Amino acid sequence: MSFSGVGHRRLQRIVLLALAALAVLVPAAGGARAIVPPAVAATIHHIQIVTDLESLPAEYWHSAYASDTNPLIESLVEPTAGQLARLRTAIDRLPPLLRGSISKISIANYTGGGAAGDSTVVGDTYGNNMILSTVQLANQTNLNNTVAHEAVHCFQGLVDLAQNTDTSNIPADTLTKVNSAQGKLRNSTTAQVLRRLQNSAKIADSVYREYAGDAWSSTYSSVGDAVISGFAAPYGAEGPREDLAELGSIFTGSDFANHAYCVQFEGYDKEIPDQRALAIAKLNLLRALGLIDEGQYGQCVRNADPVDAQLISMGSREFAGDLGHGTQTVSHEDLDHDWVMWRIRGEASDAKLEIRLRIRRRDAPSVGSPIGFYALDTVGKYGMAADTLTPIAAQSVLTFQRSDTSNDTEFAAYARISGGGYVLITDFNDDMVKGYAFNVPFYSIIEIEADATDEMDLIWFLWER
Repeated sequence: MSFSGVGHRRLQRIVLLALAALAVLVPAAGGARAIVPPAVAATIHHIQIVTDLESLPAEYWHSAYASDTNPLIESLVEPTAGQLARLRTAIDRLPPLLRGSISKISIANYTGGGAAGDSTVVGDTYGNNMILSTVQLANQTNLNNTVAHEAVHCFQGLVDLAQNTDTSNIPADTLTKVNSAQGKLRNSTTAQVLRRLQNSAKIADSVYREYAGDAWSSTYSSVGDAVISGFAAPYGAEGPREDLAELGSIFTGSDFANHAYCVQFEGYDKEIPDQRALAIAKLNLLRALGLIDEGQYGQCVRNADPVDAQLISMGSREFAGDLGHGTQTVSHEDLDHDWVMWRIRGEASDAKLEIRLRIRRRDAPSVGSPIGFYALDTVGKYGMAADTLTPIAAQSVLTFQRSDTSNDTEFAAYARISGGGYVLITDFNDDMVKGYAFNVPFYSIIEIEADATDEMDLIWFLWER
């Protein structure tokens, strides 16, 4: 949903789903009302322009749902030739995936002009169907922005299997891409992945704040302020749904590289500071979903992202041999719980590197996609003695060791274990695993509480099928 005005506040719509309740609210004379297709005033590409108000969910037009913050729709209007032309312009500027995700558009006269407390409704979606306030059709720029924002909602409705989605007139190539996006999310949704990213980002930097929900209007005062916490605009902080719409919509214009979200990467050369990590993660998610392509991703991040090959990279070393990843369940008598661990390994000519992360307790609900931030354990500073505190197999750590194991003394002398830092997974699906480790100190396994022998600002990994 989009709003205009100062001090925005999201409309909270209470949807009554019980059929019996709706039957009471919307009685039909002479028995049940026959379901008829909505009146179609026109079409733009495959998108139907509908004018039957009662074809919308009752929450938009029935008096039982009216409130100070929920302005009902008085009527749906048939667009004039001029309005239709402006609407076509706004739709034509959308990339094919977003345009193809829209099933229907309604143009609405809202009661009170859409006033909702201290906000004004300018657009909304239900499923992958769009509603636009008539006032938006008077200004092409405003219309372009609102259509782009709501189109991302339509795409997300299809991917996250929202209620009221309609695929009967959606192009086949769009559905193929939607199915691909769902596969990239594994058993999760865009909303779940974004919430996990945002909530776990404080591992990287305390500047990151969680989604604000109802209190979002007082969270950020400007786009620049919001960008610091990984949002493309203040409204994106309301929740994952608006976060994706605000970020995705900036890429529908040709000048996206000049947006503050992209400008923040200017001047970085294959380095990602902590306060840019969440922004990088969300851009990778957009790329994985198909909302932006590789070219747009590159234009936005400039030279900041160092990942350019299938390997694990640490300093001057490249671990490209025996590259693989997987999960395992770790049980141990010293552990209170069994843990599901994720591991990725690689080998250079003389050494091996492994990253191991604690994803969840085995008896805990699945996290779906493990995309997110993970704190690395700090017990590595105790060397191998750390194993007596927490079994190393269940620690979130990086380990480095020589490939040659023929000399036990040399092998132990050169072995290292991490003792802090964090890992960010940005992609995790059947075809690609990508991520970064930041600020990782390494300790000798044969010393206890010694100083770190090395500290790596950035390690990155990429596995592709």
